[in-house]
Amino acid sequence: MDLSRYYQDHSDLLILVNALQSAIDSTDEKLRPELVFEALAKLSGRLMVHLAFEDKAIYPELLNSKNAEVTKLATEFQSEMATIATVFTEFIYRWSDINSIRESFDEFKEETFTIFKVLGSRVKKENEVFYPIAESYTGEL
Repeated sequence: MDLSRYYQDHSDLLILVNALQSAIDSTDEKLRPELVFEALAKLSGRLMVHLAFEDKAIYPELLNSKNAEVTKLATEFQSEMATIATVFTEFIYRWSDINSIRESFDEFKEETFTIFKVLGSRVKKENEVFYPIAESYTGEL
């Protein structure tokens, strides 16, 4: 299974996380909410596309594996990601307008850093554990 696209997605997502971090750190307090909102929208869109591709291309094949360990791992990763996706979607919904970000910036910033930690941990687990197993999967495992 060739997962080069997914590794690239992870790199692209980290670039978007850094762009959001830069927007949060902007010293232009008047422009900052717009910068943050734009960066958040880009990150959200890219992440949702990435998750959809994983759900359509990676998980179905691994969940149908003849190898119980592969199936178990895929089930665990998919379940964990579903929880993360729900939390992320709620976060995006909560901060879906510039005024919310502007009015509660410190709260937004705190929640964003929590999301960054969760996403960073997940990307690391996928890159180091899940994707290598998926790449070695030939349909015979």
